[in-house]
Amino acid sequence: MPIERAVGQAILKALAPQGLTALQMVSIVRGAGVGYRYTDMLSDIREYTGRVRYETNIRDMTSNTVVPDAWMNRVELDAPYKYKVWSDIKYWDPVAGDYVTKTRSMYTDSLMKKGDFEGFIEGVEIASEYEPGLVLIEANMRGLDYNTAIE
Repeated sequence: MPIERAVGQAILKALAPQGLTALQMVSIVRGAGVGYRYTDMLSDIREYTGRVRYETNIRDMTSNTVVPDAWMNRVELDAPYKYKVWSDIKYWDPVAGDYVTKTRSMYTDSLMKKGDFEGFIEGVEIASEYEPGLVLIEANMRGLDYNTAIE
């Protein structure tokens, strides 16, 4: 069952930006031969579509602005933190001679300005060296999840 949910989640993540209804997304996942609890599937759909809904607004914010409460994606996280920040991290790959962008998330209890989140994420990325051999160029915030489990 966990493998089926993981496969279903991967499909749902790809479908979220397409603007499909929840019923259409469930049909596609089930049509692919993947099935897990309907309520879990709906929860996953709400999470992924919610994150996509305000992504453009958050990307367009200035660095000295705090994400409005209405733009936060409300999800129940399995972590003891209040927020989960989503960012695209841009790296330079000196071997390939090209830029690489990867999506990363980070937990925090502090609501900060967009620029502060991005600077904090860059610091975490450098300190952790997630991608050895790649040079971190910048972090661009794309979403903010609010943990409803600790309200």
